[in-house]
Amino acid sequence: MTYSADLRNQVVQLYNSGTSTADLCAQFHISRSILYQWIEEAKVSDISKHDLATLQRRVATLEKENVIYQKSLAALNLSRDSKVQVIDALKSEYSLYTLCRLLNLSKSTYINRQKSALIEKQLDVEDALLKEKIAIIFQKSDYRFGARKIRAKLIEQGYTVSTKRIVRLMKEHGLKHKQALPENATFQRHYTHRPNLVKQNFIVEKPDTVWVSDITYVKVNTSIAYVCVIIDLFSRKVVSHAVAEFADAELTIHTFKLAYQNRNHPQGLTFHSDQGAQYTAFSFRQLLLDFNVHQSFSNIGNPLDNAVAESFFASLKKEQFKFHFYETVSELEESLSEYIDFYNNYRPHECLKQQTPNQFEESFQQQK
Repeated sequence: MTYSADLRNQVVQLYNSGTSTADLCAQFHISRSILYQWIEEAKVSDISKHDLATLQRRVATLEKENVIYQKSLAALNLSRDSKVQVIDALKSEYSLYTLCRLLNLSKSTYINRQKSALIEKQLDVEDALLKEKIAIIFQKSDYRFGARKIRAKLIEQGYTVSTKRIVRLMKEHGLKHKQALPENATFQRHYTHRPNLVKQNFIVEKPDTVWVSDITYVKVNTSIAYVCVIIDLFSRKVVSHAVAEFADAELTIHTFKLAYQNRNHPQGLTFHSDQGAQYTAFSFRQLLLDFNVHQSFSNIGNPLDNAVAESFFASLKKEQFKFHFYETVSELEESLSEYIDFYNNYRPHECLKQQTPNQFEESFQQQK
């Protein structure tokens, strides 16, 4: 026998209002099993309606939160490296597909970045080992060997490395071999003598007394860019920095002019660097003469003479560059500016009694 939905609802309502099962069965001529079946079906129906309403409210809330999240993410304008770092932190909890989709980063880009980072890390480890081996061979040769002879010695020790790579590592390490001069080059010897005014005395009494400078290279996609910095020896503050596609005198001139303007044209200044062509170029030396700046040079093949600048680049590479892969020079410039701001304003230095460079300069000004 078929019972209408209205009848079933009426019977269930009477049951819920207190009518006994016996009375209901007698009144509507139904069995107890049918009555209990209707009661259970009504319970399931009520629960489903309640759950559906709850789920609908939850979905609406999640949709709103998702819109807010997407707008917030867009406002942050995360770089590819930042997105990769987010994925690295969360990929143990969520699928790579989901994370890449939410961060608007293709899966192939993420995988390629991971491969590039691994290769970069391996190259950094190899470079560190080779630098140590090269320095030992270079010292044993009494600073006579160039890249080719050092390569021959490395091959003897079982290391396969190109001459070009050795040249780069020697340049990074500040290693320059001795070069013989012609017998009649008395004038040339005198002309190329460059004084070391600093002589590893890295403690000065006030700002803008001695500036030190250096250049390093950074990989940008498939090419290389060069970074030049100038550091005030008193506070270890980076007073200017610049990025260029070529490591030439234009780079050092531009960086010096920025520093000279930023520091309000200091007088009685000494400028120290290695003897790279960017610093010994006539145009750069003439610029310093025009500004009455004394120029000082590290001794050839002795990176310790410019240890403060070397130390900064070591920190920059360890704390910033090793975590990033730059596709454009603009990305590099943004990353460099971010780190230097951190370095000058937030990073404490042991030699400054755990103060930041800016704090150290402020303390000096307050004591005057």
